[in-house]
Amino acid sequence: MFQVFAFLFLAIGLRVTGAMPALESEVTIGGPFGSTTDAPKPPPFAIPDIPAVTPPIIEISDAITTDAVASTTGSPNVTVPAQAIAEAHVFPLLPKTIRAAGTPLVRLLVFVNESGSVSDAKVQASSGIATLDQLAIDWVKTHWRYRPALRGGIPYAVETTAVVAFVRA
Repeated sequence: MFQVFAFLFLAIGLRVTGAMPALESEVTIGGPFGSTTDAPKPPPFAIPDIPAVTPPIIEISDAITTDAVASTTGSPNVTVPAQAIAEAHVFPLLPKTIRAAGTPLVRLLVFVNESGSVSDAKVQASSGIATLDQLAIDWVKTHWRYRPALRGGIPYAVETTAVVAFVRA
């Protein structure tokens, strides 16, 4: 405590005259109240021998089995799901007559036929503006294309979800 006062006096420019008393301290070992006796030392820590482990050899086949099921499309027994063709997935422009905050989004349930065209679409999550919802359905049916889903190499009609985001001009 005396050292704290001495530091404060020196910090603010006051001088301390006289000798400072010697400080004594005692180190205790043990429980909450401690003990001044020597505490027993813990046993030395030994690192156990760990046997070497050989990683398993895994063989990966390039063949796709016809039993595989693509759960993301929502239709059972699909070997290869319908795949969106990036060049054909252009988003529609937001009509200037519609004022909307942020980027309006419409989530659709899309029905993709055997040729990869969108045969039908239904609104799963609305943008909140009925005109935009219908515009999204019409746009997807007219413009979007997919690589058709395949089951055993044969094109197959499926349903999937799609999100349509309107782009501001």
